[in-house]
Amino acid sequence: MAAGLTVYNDNNKIQIDGAYKNLYLSRKIELTGAGSSSGTFADGEVLAAVGGTTSQTVDAICINTPKGWTCVVNSFKSGMCVFVFGTKVTAAAHGVGLQVFDENENIVYDSNNKHPVVMAFGNSDGTPAYAATKPAVSVCVNRHIDYTADQISIQIQQFYEQYQVWHDTEYGWVEKQKLQAVDHPAEYGNYWTAGYYQQQYHAGSYQYNWQTGQYEYTSGYWENVWVPGSYEYGIVKEAYTTYEYVTVREWGVVSYGHYELESGWITYWVTYRTVYYMWREDNFKLLGGSIKTQQVGNGISGQSNPEMIHKQPFVAGEGESSVYYSNYKYTSVAVDARSWLLFDVNGL
Repeated sequence: MAAGLTVYNDNNKIQIDGAYKNLYLSRKIELTGAGSSSGTFADGEVLAAVGGTTSQTVDAICINTPKGWTCVVNSFKSGMCVFVFGTKVTAAAHGVGLQVFDENENIVYDSNNKHPVVMAFGNSDGTPAYAATKPAVSVCVNRHIDYTADQISIQIQQFYEQYQVWHDTEYGWVEKQKLQAVDHPAEYGNYWTAGYYQQQYHAGSYQYNWQTGQYEYTSGYWENVWVPGSYEYGIVKEAYTTYEYVTVREWGVVSYGHYELESGWITYWVTYRTVYYMWREDNFKLLGGSIKTQQVGNGISGQSNPEMIHKQPFVAGEGESSVYYSNYKYTSVAVDARSWLLFDVNGL
């Protein structure tokens, strides 16, 4: 038979035997005001809670990690303490009470050790089953939520840009080149005629030969005779027709309607968005006898470069109503393992 003492209640349930374990008060740290404090667990210590007044509102949180605790007091009340609990039993050197040992002669119970009464526990908002005389609340690590928040900035800015400008059709007197027939009349004047040779015929004739005293016949012949040139008045150049481009002036289109690319400074309403990468932590507190979620921290872990999300030409009094806004965007829940324990530390 194992060593020790076995105690049963009226429902025949074992309350104390050699395998008995419980939470015992290891130490009590008195708080002096609002703020944050922390500590590490000593050997055998496993849990810490904050409270210890008769108020059913403990506006403070004691956050537990495997190695220690952090206490954040938002609203201080006189008598508030951090209660550190462990499973290690300290045997009283002497006095009145009951001690129980296991089979290895290790003490597992000493009635002189003070322990809290567990009133309720859970992992969400809720109402404790019992109202503790002097409540103390213990919770695990915070729920850590990462999210983004958009900051919108509206500015009036100038940008040097290329842009198209429409020019309407213009009308007026226009000089045009047209191909037309042009008549040139004959030209008159004095001109020199060139000399030329002309054949002339000399007819035959009878001539008296004084030697013979007879009339003799001589045959006719042709002869080239030079006719000299001379000045004459008449047509120097014949009439003729040519086709030429001539300039005419007409009423018509000076410039057709068209777009033209120009450059210059343009004023705009410009909306920028900066994304802030933020975080929030919350946990549980006791409020009016009920466990409620409370935010325990928030901050910024980074931000993006400003991004232009809207631009429109500037008109005084306009532009603000067209701005794009966005809501918070939750991106991840890094830790969501919250749970709470409500103790009654009356008498500790």
